[in-house]
Amino acid sequence: MTIKQKRFVKKYLASGNGTQSVLDSYNTENPNTAAVIASENLRKLKVIEEINRILDRKGLGIEKVSESVGLIFERGVETKVTGDNVLRAAEMVLKLHGAFPDKKTTHFRYEARQELEKMSYRELLDRYKNRQEELAELLED
Repeated sequence: MTIKQKRFVKKYLASGNGTQSVLDSYNTENPNTAAVIASENLRKLKVIEEINRILDRKGLGIEKVSESVGLIFERGVETKVTGDNVLRAAEMVLKLHGAFPDKKTTHFRYEARQELEKMSYRELLDRYKNRQEELAELLED
């Protein structure tokens, strides 16, 4: 992870606002650019893992938060904090964990140039059709 990404994670965990976290961490003052960078960062595996690692270390893992919310529903709120406040806090932690994704994405890279150059046109067509079918199956999930 880059230094900017680490700063972004720290700011994001403090505020929950990706755009503002980028404005504070990166060399940009444009909110539109910041929103794009934030969106990209929140889809990067290393950034997601770092966010989850920090939340887990602070006792805010998704299992712990889910358990706490369940207990609130079971016994009601017994303190001055309202159930609404607790639920909003739980929602924030779940959001930080990526429990509410805007969209589902997958990234992968495969270097096959040398392998493909050795194949005949018919073999390439067959392989292309197979890959299309595999991709369709992945996107259905």
